[in-house]
Amino acid sequence: STQSTWDILMTEGNPMTNTSTSPSEVARVKSCWSATRSSTVVIIVLFSIIGLMLLFAILMIVFAGSYSSTKENNDIQQKAMQGLESKIKGLKGTIEEHAASIKKLKDSNLLKDEHISYLNQEIKKLEEEKKELNDKIAKLQQEVDEQQNKIKTLSSDIERKNNELSKNQERIAQLEHEITTKNAEIEALKKTRLYYEIGGGASILVNIVGGIDLIITQTKYNSEKKIMETLKGEVAKLHEEVKTSEVVLADKVKEVAKLKADLKNKDTEISDLNRKITDLKSENAGIEKQLLELQGKYDSQKTLYDKLYSDYQDLRKKYDALDVQYKALNGVYTELKKNYTELDTNYTTLKNDYKKLNDTYNDLQLKYVVIENDFKILNKTHDELMNNYTTLEKAHAELVTKYDALKKEYDTLLGQFNELNQQYKDLQTKKDNLQRDYDKLVVDYKDLEGKYNTLNYSHSELVKEYEEYMKTHSVTLFKLYDTSLERVRIEILDKTKSTYFTEKLLYSGTRDGFKKSAFTKAVENRPQTLTLIGTHNSYYFGAYINAAWDIKDGLHKDDKAFTFSRNNSQLCYIKNPDEAFKNAENFILTFGNGEITINEQVSEDLKLLYTTGNINANISYFVPTGYQENKFYHDGHVINITSLEVYELEIHKPQNMILHLLILIT
Repeated sequence: STQSTWDILMTEGNPMTNTSTSPSEVARVKSCWSATRSSTVVIIVLFSIIGLMLLFAILMIVFAGSYSSTKENNDIQQKAMQGLESKIKGLKGTIEEHAASIKKLKDSNLLKDEHISYLNQEIKKLEEEKKELNDKIAKLQQEVDEQQNKIKTLSSDIERKNNELSKNQERIAQLEHEITTKNAEIEALKKTRLYYEIGGGASILVNIVGGIDLIITQTKYNSEKKIMETLKGEVAKLHEEVKTSEVVLADKVKEVAKLKADLKNKDTEISDLNRKITDLKSENAGIEKQLLELQGKYDSQKTLYDKLYSDYQDLRKKYDALDVQYKALNGVYTELKKNYTELDTNYTTLKNDYKKLNDTYNDLQLKYVVIENDFKILNKTHDELMNNYTTLEKAHAELVTKYDALKKEYDTLLGQFNELNQQYKDLQTKKDNLQRDYDKLVVDYKDLEGKYNTLNYSHSELVKEYEEYMKTHSVTLFKLYDTSLERVRIEILDKTKSTYFTEKLLYSGTRDGFKKSAFTKAVENRPQTLTLIGTHNSYYFGAYINAAWDIKDGLHKDDKAFTFSRNNSQLCYIKNPDEAFKNAENFILTFGNGEITINEQVSEDLKLLYTTGNINANISYFVPTGYQENKFYHDGHVINITSLEVYELEIHKPQNMILHLLILIT
């Protein structure tokens, strides 16, 4: 249509001047109009491209920020996952160490069992040797008895021979006396006047008669002498036999003594072996206990490891999903960057064209005066330009539609990214919470382990002190964690709504003295106390007072108080809360209104400091069904107190559920 307008101008002339237009003028105007039209189109396209470039630049900035944020969050999450992996690996190493320790303890236990079996075999051998020794001792004892009987028989024979010898010696003495007497009579007769008067024949007769009588007596004397010599020989022979038998008996006795010493040594060896077996069994029991504790730690660490590993797997899945979205965003960002680069190239080209057109426009400005004269002619082409504008407007509308679609897609991607970013922040928060809980668990675990080691060392020292104490004392002090006091511990945890407690010794009668002043100074205004009482005949009981210890005289209130007996593992709940405990003159303490009363007087007996007390059950506390009121705490009304201890309990409540579970498991 433009070409037709120029044809009209060429044929009909200029309507404004109403003059004919020369061909050269027409060519000039036509050239100017063509340049103006091209410049207008280029300017419109240039501004459209600039608008698109601005739009893409905005999109690029937004996507660059989102991309950078996503990448940074992705890197942070990756580092967190690496840290979690490292901690899981360390925890796994700890679990493997616990497993190795358990295996080592089991192997040690097995070796001790084999050692015990070997010692039992040795004991069996020693028992057999002991039996052989007993048989030898019995045989030798029989021989000793035979020798002793033989010695007794010989001694009896010696005594009999000695008696005969004594009688023989008496007879010899008698015969010697008779011989002496007869010789004296003969000599006396010779000296008489009758002997001389009778004459020689008579004297011969006297001598013969006296000589015969003397010879008879002398013969008897010689016979008795021979008998005496024979008896002495027999006695000497018997004495030799006795000496020989005594030597044999002494040898037998020495051999019996030696065998008895060997038997005693065998008994000592058997006792030593039995003691070793007892020690090994005790060590086995300790190892079994350590195995249970290590197994508990192992199970706790394994549970924690499984939980952390599960959380790690969930975090890994979410991280992989986020990584996929990140890669998708990265692809979109790359595509947008590529489009922006292409637009930038087109913009540069159009900018150069615009510069050229601007130069042309400057030339046209110089020719504006001429063109102004021809404005009315150009006005006729307004409709054509309007049509061109409509076409450009449609193109602009299409670009706007594409822009809206692209913006909508961008908003969708931005929403997805924000949602993923929020999920990542939630995961990061959960990870941080898990990390804090895990760090706290590690600290608590190390603290518990340190306390356990300290308690274990303290327990060893206390055992040594206890053994030294038991050498001079007949009282057995019972421990707070005795299994028979388990109901007491559970009841305290229930009444205080706590997970565990630690105890601190405030007062000890054997340490501080059984004095009311020492007791009052130690427990004044102290809440949550546990009192433990021991008697001379191994009865143990006590009470728990939840309220602060009021030292004013009179009855005091506590609705959570209870008493207990360790010997029957039962509790007595409060019957009248207004009579939980009482302070009175000359009494160290009183539970209830005279339920358990401990006097202040102190005596000394067998190097043990002790005091006395009274028991009257079922006054302020209920006695459990099935127990006699006067037999629940003690077998009598009056008691001798040998140990009195008051502990203050420090109640510990959990900070969070994970710590609570760890403490319960421990």
